[in-house]
Amino acid sequence: MKTNAMSLLRTAGSTGLAAIAVSCGSGVEPPGTELIQTDRAEYQLRTHGDGLATEIPFTFTNRAGATVYVANCNGGAPPALEKRVNGEWIPAWSPVYLLCASPSIVIPPFATYSDTLHLSAPNPLSDYHPQWMVEEVPGTYRLVWHSVGFKDVGLPREFRVSNPFRLATP
Repeated sequence: MKTNAMSLLRTAGSTGLAAIAVSCGSGVEPPGTELIQTDRAEYQLRTHGDGLATEIPFTFTNRAGATVYVANCNGGAPPALEKRVNGEWIPAWSPVYLLCASPSIVIPPFATYSDTLHLSAPNPLSDYHPQWMVEEVPGTYRLVWHSVGFKDVGLPREFRVSNPFRLATP
């Protein structure tokens, strides 16, 4: 039996995610309600070769009321970064994704999945990848997981972003 997106969202709403969806629409998110949580509010980037690097541990808690599947390659499923600029979230950094198809990472309802984003990129606007897509690196960011969804349907965006956090440069 196929499950459509609306019934999954109704299920998600019954577990408290409706409040997140409503608050995301207002532009104000209660702290700590995002399904992806980082371990700190600020990370210090360090100089690494000709660029910047840091590690960002994160945990996804599946409060969606249905099993979530994460596409990956040999266990690698890193999130991307978005930066808040003038009140809008814009793409800021995206990892290089390997193109193999390993069995999905399966996250049952109410289970957690933890990993660490190993962020490393050359100086902004260089020709090397993965690269910063913003000119000014310091600022407010969030993780966004592109490769996560339900069995037959993608997970709505507001359920696959993290709490906001700051990146500071040396």
